[in-house]
Amino acid sequence: MAKGILVINAGSTSVKFAGYRHDGGEELSRAARGQIEGIGSQPHFIVKGADNKPIDAHEWEADDPLTQDGALRFIFGWLKKHLKEITFVAAGHRLVLGGVRHDRPALVDEAILAELDSLCKVEPSHQPYEIAGIRAVAKVDPNIPQVACFDTSFHRTMPEIAQLYEL
Repeated sequence: MAKGILVINAGSTSVKFAGYRHDGGEELSRAARGQIEGIGSQPHFIVKGADNKPIDAHEWEADDPLTQDGALRFIFGWLKKHLKEITFVAAGHRLVLGGVRHDRPALVDEAILAELDSLCKVEPSHQPYEIAGIRAVAKVDPNIPQVACFDTSFHRTMPEIAQLYEL
């Protein structure tokens, strides 16, 4: 059985994901990518295979509002059913803000989660939903290691003038 990594981008009304397979060697190959959009209103799911062609879709009734927890539970269930040959051994999350302490990806633990949660005041439109995604994954699979990857880390690699230009 191949090992895999799940990458998640959780938002206020959507959860995007990609599952990558690792067959040995140094490279990962994408097994599937998809999203659930319309969380809180009329959710719908679509997933595409490695060839980027749609392989499955699902819609919920308007009177059956889906939460972010429910969306991640559905995605994990779908992965287990349709990508049985892959055991997902880690989950990576995109977060907008890592604060001044995080200049590279960080393994999530309770202390880091609390620190990231405190940054919601600075970035209230994305940060709370991204953190909720981490918590939802922990509910679905409490043993899977999770890594937070920050947009702010990327911007630290830019030349100083590019970092300051917008200011």
